[in-house]
Amino acid sequence: MLHDASEKIVLGQSGRFAGDDVLDKLISPSATSQRLVWRLSQEFFGDRVVSDEARDELTIVLRDHDLDIRWVVETMLRSELFFSDANVGRRSCNRPNQQSRSTAESRKLDLQAYA
Repeated sequence: MLHDASEKIVLGQSGRFAGDDVLDKLISPSATSQRLVWRLSQEFFGDRVVSDEARDELTIVLRDHDLDIRWVVETMLRSELFFSDANVGRRSCNRPNQQSRSTAESRKLDLQAYA
């Protein structure tokens, strides 16, 4: 059986990974939480509405909550950012004629309120 021994980049890490090494990286809690937070932020927020720092913080807390998706979805949907003018009309789950409950131009996710 042939094996590619060249250096590879997997989830931002480079090295000479065997097949099992790649699988371990793909199913690690860190990679899973990162992907879930990215996907949910794309679904509930417009493009570039959530800062990288907020996504990183959500990723850490999601991992600390044993990948409890309910927690991160509730945090996102209750955030002021979700209802902000910066987000309404830009998210993929937006419906026509949906109105904002907040007039603030830009708000941060309040992660501590739901921890």
